[in-house]
Amino acid sequence: MARFLLSFLLLLPAWAAEPTKTVIFGRGPQSSPVATFDKGYLLFLMRPSSFEVWGPDGWLRFFGTVDRPSASVWSVAIDADGSVAAGFAFMGPEGVNGGIAFFDASGAQTHIVETGKYLPANVCFDRNHSLWTFGEQRDSSGYEDGHDYMMFRKYSPDGEEAGRYGSAYNFASERFAARVQRRAARGDYGPRTIGSVPSPIPDRPVQKIAYGSNLGSTAT
Repeated sequence: MARFLLSFLLLLPAWAAEPTKTVIFGRGPQSSPVATFDKGYLLFLMRPSSFEVWGPDGWLRFFGTVDRPSASVWSVAIDADGSVAAGFAFMGPEGVNGGIAFFDASGAQTHIVETGKYLPANVCFDRNHSLWTFGEQRDSSGYEDGHDYMMFRKYSPDGEEAGRYGSAYNFASERFAARVQRRAARGDYGPRTIGSVPSPIPDRPVQKIAYGSNLGSTAT
């Protein structure tokens, strides 16, 4: 009896989470990446520069394309009013650049915000209709930037940048340290450069890195 009651109690959360509505979408994943489920919508990336938006009723709302040569869409998000933002990368005069394309609820592209060497790999809207992005910054050679930068950015509903957050040094210092050492081995840095990278690991509060074509590279 005790075992039965325990099993019953464990199943209660599952029964409570049963959906109250079932929607059959008219599209399967096929060879595309797994769709993003956002506010009841299904968002499919159609590489390189297009995406599909399927509504909560299971019907296709629109097929969108980022109108920028060489654009490659990385992430798509939808707001409560049905408007959409797509984070993408494209080839500019100085190499790979990033951007965010905004679409209205009908699928018309309204404007593009260029983000320079910052590539918005993930995008999402908050309840105040601000857009948040998470991404990485590239240097002039196309590699991830070896200098500190903010990985999160916030944009107002009209596309104006409203803030930057999350230091790359503090967010992923172990990964950053390894990247610096790989680039030092290629001789990408100057001959006498020394830097310190904060680490979230308690017993290793700071990673001191010496890098350069004449120094080699070390990490402690």
